[in-house]
Amino acid sequence: MLPPSRLLALEHDLILPLPETAMDKAIQSMLPARLRIGIASHSVPLLHQLTIADNIALPALYKRLETGKTINKRVQALLQTEGLDTLAHCFPLSVTREILIRTSMLRCIMNESRVIVLDTRSCMDRSILEAAIVMRDRHAAGTRIWILCTPEYAQSLHDLPFHVASGAL
Repeated sequence: MLPPSRLLALEHDLILPLPETAMDKAIQSMLPARLRIGIASHSVPLLHQLTIADNIALPALYKRLETGKTINKRVQALLQTEGLDTLAHCFPLSVTREILIRTSMLRCIMNESRVIVLDTRSCMDRSILEAAIVMRDRHAAGTRIWILCTPEYAQSLHDLPFHVASGAL
């Protein structure tokens, strides 16, 4: 296992096999103060009163760096590339857990996050993890993914091209 450091955290995709109580402290110790970080997790839910498309657009709308029309085109392009364009006007309560995670990933990509924390502790579905990696590679190749998972689940991910951070974070 590799020792954690801020440099390591920014240069590699990581698997963080830690108990839940150590998670926040570990992430904070590895992040530079102004790093753009996105979280794809059930603990950071989508806004249920907004559609899937609106949830993805939210970070860009908040920043106000682009016009609404440009943001809408970017969101539609992301949804179409991911085969989710038919769900653009659905609400989060009406879609599957996989779609929620994929939507959260697209929201992070839309926000131009440098690190996306993918919390798999509530959903240890390898297909969702693999889809997240493909999405990142397709839309944001320079972005790092950190997988938060239990130590037991981390063992099943040994074949992925990720570094496993030591538990002594």
